[in-house]
Amino acid sequence: MPWPRRRNRQTSDETSESERLLFGGRLRYDMGFSRYEDAYLHLSLWAMARRLPRLVGSTVRLARAADRKALRTVAAAELGQGIGQAFGLVAVNDALAALLAEGTTADRLRQALPSLVVVGVVAVVAALLASASTAATGRLEPKVERLATERYLECAARVELSAIEDAEFHRLLDSAQYGASSARRMVKYCVRVVNGLLAVVAAAGVLTVLHPVLLPLLVLIALPRSWSALRIGTDRPALDKVSLTIPGGRVVALVGENGSGKSTLVKLLAGLHLPDSGRILWDGTDVTAADREQLFSRVAMVSQDFKRWPFTAKANVAIGSPQAPIRAESLDRAAAHAGAGELIAGLPHGWDTLLAREFRGGHQLSGGQWQRLGIARARYRTAPVLLVDEPTSALDARAELAVFEQIRALAGEGQTVVLITHRLASVRHADVIHVLHEGRLTESGSPQELLDKGGVYAELFHLQAGQYDLGGP
Repeated sequence: MPWPRRRNRQTSDETSESERLLFGGRLRYDMGFSRYEDAYLHLSLWAMARRLPRLVGSTVRLARAADRKALRTVAAAELGQGIGQAFGLVAVNDALAALLAEGTTADRLRQALPSLVVVGVVAVVAALLASASTAATGRLEPKVERLATERYLECAARVELSAIEDAEFHRLLDSAQYGASSARRMVKYCVRVVNGLLAVVAAAGVLTVLHPVLLPLLVLIALPRSWSALRIGTDRPALDKVSLTIPGGRVVALVGENGSGKSTLVKLLAGLHLPDSGRILWDGTDVTAADREQLFSRVAMVSQDFKRWPFTAKANVAIGSPQAPIRAESLDRAAAHAGAGELIAGLPHGWDTLLAREFRGGHQLSGGQWQRLGIARARYRTAPVLLVDEPTSALDARAELAVFEQIRALAGEGQTVVLITHRLASVRHADVIHVLHEGRLTESGSPQELLDKGGVYAELFHLQAGQYDLGGP
């Protein structure tokens, strides 16, 4: 069946009719803080290194003005931890040398005992110093925020009236008001930075004493970790060059490790997101040209974070198809499909039970019970395509098995099911499995074909299967 097309194809740079009607054009934030939104995503390692001394210096000056005693306590505690780490590394080295030396076990333990005692004492002292640092930091944070707020207000109060009436100045004030809370957070961040630097210095000193060749190894370990930490959250696409076909009336599984792009792909299929590049076709029609209401009417979705409305059980299920009249037989059929029939029957007022404990007469459901209602909501929608993202994460093993059997039965009724799950044993009856890894499609095939191939799917499958190996005969 061909998709109805829009009259005017809208690109990402065009303004929609609703935006033009409501706002007179594309709506963009013009607040001061919006200029710095996501600025951290563009920081490089070198840029961070250049800015760090200035940030630490300004934070230390604020902390000194707010509470000198607490600042001295933090400094002394952190320095003590750094020195303790150096002694601890030396003691560990001596203990290992004694334990790995020649001789009887008793002799080696006797030789290692003094070093082991030092290690224990250093650990206790480090814990005490860490507690002192945390307590002093807790005293500093609110005082620094209050002082930063006072300075912000003092500066704002001294400006001329012409500046107050200037829109650009208001944007500047809008940015500055976030400085007080940022200054408070910077106290904690600076303590972590100082602690990390002291740990690196202590390790470098000990390694230099033990053998100078070990020092470059420390650098080789630290630099890649620092670089990778700054690269997380970058503009790498969640999906890259993924091309696949989903046949109608089949169970299609998407599997892969966390962050592989499974949930993003499902949201693209549902039309919740539009692709930055490439195309998504439904029966040959590009989703960017398809009528949105028609697209949404074809899809039902059960996600991990589905909305738990503070309404009755009836409303929570019927909201899956809000434009259709509510029929008792449709509700009961959806509940039976999701294994929620006994749940509804056990509620104080059945379908009319309010599922919000904070209101009088309200009832509270467990996570697994809510998940059953979420599946019933998707079933009530009766859409041709069902997208299921981890539908049984809060269910017990028996309920999980029943839900997957019901999901598989939908394909026999002609419904297309796209299933995401980490539990690979649950997709062994899927018609097709697509394996995603770091945003790319790496494998496709039936469960047996992928097991025989010995790729990512087989590795993950055998890892999970190994957890149930009791080591029997």
